[in-house]
Amino acid sequence: MLTNREMIQKFRDYADCADASYAMLHYVFNDIDSIFKSMECV
Repeated sequence: MLTNREMIQKFRDYADCADASYAMLHYVFNDIDSIFKSMECV
């Protein structure tokens, strides 16, 4: 079984991974928006 300190560290690691994932999604959605905006001009 994990100690409290180890569990807290695991939760922090999971939170860091989630933050990185959401940060990447921000750029993906910006690219998708720019593609649709460029298609409207055609």
